[in-house]
Amino acid sequence: MIATKSKRLKVIAVGLSLLILVLGYFFVYTKYIMETSFRVNKTLSPAFIKKVDDIVARHPNILSIQVVNVDLNKNVRYILYTSIKIPEINKLYSGFLANNITIEVPVFTGNDVHNARMIRLINHEYVCTPLKDTISYTLVPELAKYIETVCAVSIPPSYGDFIGIVGVFLKNPPTGIEKDIIRVEVKDLAESAYLDIK
Repeated sequence: MIATKSKRLKVIAVGLSLLILVLGYFFVYTKYIMETSFRVNKTLSPAFIKKVDDIVARHPNILSIQVVNVDLNKNVRYILYTSIKIPEINKLYSGFLANNITIEVPVFTGNDVHNARMIRLINHEYVCTPLKDTISYTLVPELAKYIETVCAVSIPPSYGDFIGIVGVFLKNPPTGIEKDIIRVEVKDLAESAYLDIK
């Protein structure tokens, strides 16, 4: 009888331990992992994704395009889609995501240069800046081996709303004509993204 009680207590103790582990995991998952900026919070259409991939493949100077949804109330950006041309950048990006799964990337930081760039994007300007002046460089400085310039526009690229950013990562600073060509294409992407995200 004592042995039976002892077995029951062990079974109850193991059951409670498992329950605590499951509840703990569920708490961490809902509190941190589901809220991380690296989790997609919206779905983009296959047609839009193909459009992004085609632009990255077609332009020799474009190494990557990233579409980001922004929640200004939470001060968080959510990566919706990233198209990457070369394996070296893909490796850096994948490694960053794997090693920082619970980090939320803020919209506004303590860095005045980052914040000024973000205000220009919120004001629907087309902004091209050196990679070193972006939060991408702060998070993954090794990108500077491959990327010189980041051009970006708001989603949508016109006044009345602001729900995200389309960023274009360039191997070299764009020439004047190239900057205009990229501006037209990235604004078109931002219009299409707005229809998918809103």
